Amino acid sequence: METAANLPTETLIREGSLWFTDGYLVLQAGTQLLRVSLGILAAKSPVFHDMLSFPQP
Repeated sequence: METAANLPTETLIREGSLWFTDGYLVLQAGTQLLRVSLGILAAKSPVFHDMLSFPQP
């Protein structure tokens, strides 16, 4: 059985074309990190709009 200490580590990479300095949300897809704007994401995607409308703890 593998423990967390034995699992291989992956290098995460900022995706240059999708890493916006004014972004407020960081998404991970595999080893790629995307930093995007909440407003634009919510405006273009009904799924993210609904998900981001929930109150944060």
